[in-house]
Formats: sequence, structure tokens, C-alpha cells
Amino acid sequence: MKYELARGSFGGDYWVSHAYLLDSPNVLALGKANPGALGKEIVSYDNRTVPINAKGELDGIDPNIKPFKQRRFNVSVDHAFSTRLVASARYTRTDILAGIEDIGIESGDDEVYLIGNPGLGETRNPKSPWGQKFPNGKEWLVPAATRQYDAVEFRLQGHTKDLTFLTSYTYSRLWGNWSGLANADESGRSDPGVSRAFDSPYYYIDASGSQKTVFGRLGTDRPNEIKFFVSHDLKSKIGVTTFGLNQVAFSGTPDTTTVIYHTAPTTPYGRADMARTPFYTQTDLGINHNFKVSERTTLRISANATNLFNQNAVVSRVTQMNRAGAISDALLPTAKFFTGYDVTKFVYPGNFTVSGLPQYNPIYAMPGGNYRTGGTGAYQGPRELRLGLRLMF
Repeated sequence: MKYELARGSFGGDYWVSHAYLLDSPNVLALGKANPGALGKEIVSYDNRTVPINAKGELDGIDPNIKPFKQRRFNVSVDHAFSTRLVASARYTRTDILAGIEDIGIESGDDEVYLIGNPGLGETRNPKSPWGQKFPNGKEWLVPAATRQYDAVEFRLQGHTKDLTFLTSYTYSRLWGNWSGLANADESGRSDPGVSRAFDSPYYYIDASGSQKTVFGRLGTDRPNEIKFFVSHDLKSKIGVTTFGLNQVAFSGTPDTTTVIYHTAPTTPYGRADMARTPFYTQTDLGINHNFKVSERTTLRISANATNLFNQNAVVSRVTQMNRAGAISDALLPTAKFFTGYDVTKFVYPGNFTVSGLPQYNPIYAMPGGNYRTGGTGAYQGPRELRLGLRLMF
């Protein structure tokens, strides 16, 4: 996963497209061995060429690119009430100092990309096409990649002869404009450095006409997290039985409405405009029993239940308003886009009857998972029961 950018941009992928005439409708005659069975080849082109500039260098890379960098600050305090009971409090702050993305600008009907650091290097060079500002001249087209995490955690843990427990409460905020290596704005798309983030200068402003980068709670922000774990050993003549219970309760996550303008998403209502998903709770239970077969041999029988009560909270929703097509420049000229617009004039229920408008997505704001995995992940995972038998010697 972590080599996605390197593989796709520096020759690791092989992707050649071929276009053929279709002189006959008998498509069943086509196959991998004879793609030109119904007509001669028109053109072929390599989608993964590695461009080299006049200096013999790979083109499209910021000459001043910096490695990914983040800063983390932690401070904690622990207090032991006794040898078996400890309380702690911790504050954590994490900031992105330099992210790496493929940064896109429009050139005609195409997108031209620069691999670099959003907010640094060429994106702050007025002589570079990536270093320009919005029409009002106040903010840069490419904002700095921002991801700030603040959290305060309170923890209590202890144990007795046969019982161990740990409980914690975390209050946090995940704020910014960039999810990081996995893009929460695309159902957790795991293509580090090549997601839709920073693919267009229209991505990070809303429809108000303010021409200001929108910041807000990111897609995996859960302000309240409660965790509780307890285990108990029950000894008997036939061995030791261990019971383990794990309980979590989390705030839901916010979602951000997007719509395709030209070739990439934009956020007409700003970040985290949609209500949070429902509160998430889950109970897991595990039972293990060890039989002493001999001095050096132990037989373990185990039973584990994940999501014991089969809870089914919604964890992912469809956030794109348009199902197909895009708001084109003919519908919404760039000059008007920057001064403000009403997205519902272009994308609304029933607009498929109007020629030229991008089709409204009928499942917008409804539960929906990752389309790359067949839509999985819209709901909390179902209950799973696992039985195990292990011989240890």
C-alpha cells in the first residue's frame, strides 16, 4: 500500500490502452488473443510513461520536495493508589508538518500533476502554475496539508489475584483538511499520496464565494471514546478457565458532502456538514480453558464472540451528491464558481429529466460502503463466533 505513489508514477505499473474499429457487432468474437478481430487498431498509448525533462530528471516532481514529517507532543502523569491500582492522565498533540500528494491543476480538459508537499515548495512559488492564488488574491490555490489531533485520556487499571481490568475515557478532536495516508473522504481509500486529495484547486473551498480554504472535523473524528476490558481466571480441578470481556463506546463520525465540479470533487457546504453517524458500541467476549495433559503439554479450548449482541450501527454513508457526470464549466463558469453558487440548482432529485445536468445520486446520505470492495463497510461488522483447539508443548 505504501508504495502506491512510487509504483504508479515511476514506472512500476504497466497500463497500455488500445483502441480498435468496431466494424461488426459480433462482440462475442473478441478475446484477449484477438482484440482486433472486428476492426484494425486505431491508436495505442501508454498511460504510465515516465517523463524525463531536459536535465535528465524525472519530470513532475517538486525539486524541493520534503519527506513526510509530523510532530507529536505527549505529556502524562501516573498515580499509584496501591501496587495493584494505577490511574493516569495523558495529553497528546499531533501535527502534520509536511505531507506528500500528487497535486493537480486543470489544463484544458485534463489534470496536470505535481508530486510535492501541499503548502510548500512549488505551491508557494508565484512563478509556478501550482503557486497561484484565488481570484481575490488572498489565499493560495493549494492549501497546506493540515491534520491536527488533540486528545486527553484518563485511564484506570488494576488487578487482583484472579482479575485484571483496564478502563479509559478519551476526549479528542481531529481537525484539518487532509485525512492523511488513507482518505476518509473516500470511504477510507488506501492509496497513500494519490487519492483525490489536492487533485483540484476547487476541492478545498465551499459554495459561499468566500474563496477561503475550508477546515473542520475530519472523517475519523470521534470526540468521545470509552473502553473497558476485564478478565477473570477461574481455577478448578480440571484446569484454568479465563473469561475476557471487551466493551467499547465511541461517538459517531462526521461526513462531508462532495460534488464533482469539472473533473474533481468540491465541498459545497464546507467540511463535516452532514450529521454524525450513530453512536458506536460493541461487546466482545472470549472464553479459554487450559487442560494440563502432562508436565510439558497443555490443551487449550477457546470460544470467542466478536460483536456479541450483533449490533449494526451505520459506520459509512454515501457522500457524493451526483451519481454520474459533473458540473461543467458551461453550467457553472469558473468565475461564478469562485463568487458563490447554489449547488441544488444543478444537482437535485429528479434532475435526470433535464438534459446536461449531472445526475443526482439517489442514495446520497444513505448507508454505503467502499465501492472498491463491493460496498462492504456500511454497517458495523456482524457477530462472529470462533471456536479453537490448540495443543501447546
